[in-house]
Amino acid sequence: MRDVKEEVSPLSEEQLRQIDVEYAELNDSDIIERLAYLEINNNEKRIVISDIEPTKELMFLSNQIFEIQKDFQKIKNMFELFISDVSDFLSIKNKLESKELEIEEADVNRFMIHLLSSGKLFVDFNENQIKQKYSKDSEEFGCIHGFASYQYDTNFAYRFCHSLRNYSQHIELPINEVKAVSPDDKTILVDFYIDLDYLLNSNFNWKKLKMELIELNRETSKIDAIALVKEYFNALTELYGNYNKLFLKLNHNTLVDIKSKLESLKLKHSRYYISKISKYDLKYNPGNVTLTPLAAFVEIDEIYIELSKIGLVNIVNKNNEREAITLLANENYFLKPIFFNNDNLITEFQPNPKTFISQRKLSTIIRIGKLLNNFHSKKFQAEHIFDPVKQFYNYYNQIDEKKNIFDQYLYIIDDFRKFYEPDRLCHNDLVEGNFLFSKDKLYLIDFEYAGYNDYYFDIASFISENDLNYEETITFLKAYFSNKECNYKKLDVFLQFCDLLWYTWAILLYEKRGEEIYNEIAQAKLHRLNNPRKIVY
Repeated sequence: MRDVKEEVSPLSEEQLRQIDVEYAELNDSDIIERLAYLEINNNEKRIVISDIEPTKELMFLSNQIFEIQKDFQKIKNMFELFISDVSDFLSIKNKLESKELEIEEADVNRFMIHLLSSGKLFVDFNENQIKQKYSKDSEEFGCIHGFASYQYDTNFAYRFCHSLRNYSQHIELPINEVKAVSPDDKTILVDFYIDLDYLLNSNFNWKKLKMELIELNRETSKIDAIALVKEYFNALTELYGNYNKLFLKLNHNTLVDIKSKLESLKLKHSRYYISKISKYDLKYNPGNVTLTPLAAFVEIDEIYIELSKIGLVNIVNKNNEREAITLLANENYFLKPIFFNNDNLITEFQPNPKTFISQRKLSTIIRIGKLLNNFHSKKFQAEHIFDPVKQFYNYYNQIDEKKNIFDQYLYIIDDFRKFYEPDRLCHNDLVEGNFLFSKDKLYLIDFEYAGYNDYYFDIASFISENDLNYEETITFLKAYFSNKECNYKKLDVFLQFCDLLWYTWAILLYEKRGEEIYNEIAQAKLHRLNNPRKIVY
């Protein structure tokens, strides 16, 4: 034992005495553990060490969070390995065409074999995670194995690459031809091909796939490897989403329960640590503290933030969105949340979703018209109010220069007020991205701006925001007003107002951010203001 009387402490005699009194039962070599948290004030960070001793319950909860976070991270790491291999393979084509590399068939095959192997590894690894936790005979394993089985049954690229990986492991290299064409002196076009005759004449057992390859060989003698890899990538991307969805389903209730327990322990929503220091160092070397991460609220939030990047979780903090969730819970066009609190909106994962811009056709517009009619006809009553005129002046008052450009259009606001009759919940943000097409279903999403409004605002907003042409507009209105009359005079005024509103918004953002996209939007809306739509049945 060191002779502490010879030590010089930065603490006062009174502070040293207090430590000895507080920790009288400890020897100088004993370790003192306390909770510490990260505090940020005015962008300055500091670690605050509390007087709270970490309990066994808190340590258990922390370990649970870390384990769940690690499971999600494993899925991500394995997928990123596959992505890296796919990227290497696709980039080699560009490098060959730009003459950064000499054309070597062996290099092409090396990258192809890597991605086939990492793709198979990605699937096997995640299935093994579930198998180890729940057993091979469990419902959970059946579920995750079913994801891959579905891809195998429905996706040729997945099915073929699965077998091609085994072929390349045991028989021969997968790519038989690297074709380079020079249409002129400066350009080289490179393609990679898999010869079907070569595959079929090998001694590899293609099993049920053989008849499919024979049938394909009647149409073409070779497979474009680049197109194949892109399709394979899409299949594994869908698997990645489904794997995360399953792991969320298996762990979500646990995370919710943990969060509730952390709140009952009165922990701050901060990053936590366990500080460790000996009694001796506390008295004579107080800076000799070691900090060990402790998982709490921040780590749970990080899990959901990562899931938000693949569309599985939507992070919101809007009272009006929470209100819409309550009101629309039983509507079939509403993408129902699995979980919702002050921080997170978690909805079911939708594989390969498409928005209106990719599905823009008259039949789709009819579906949207009927959906909005259904939505508005329920006359949901909302506490949150969306006031379009107030919204306009909110944008207008923030514009610094050239407000006189609006003078000739301000009459529209007076006309709008004459017709304005708010009486129900409206969406108020019917841009193309807020219509989600998934398989045979159509969803209305993102209720961030939802609130009590006049339903004609939604009708006009959809036409204005998506710049429907005359045929599209008439098709939409016929679908929406299939069982009632449209007030065309009111609609004309509301269309002008929407164009004015979003023109003002675009002018403001262009002024503040200088991004050309907002100027383009402003000019498009200005064109509409100067050339108003005339809708006649």
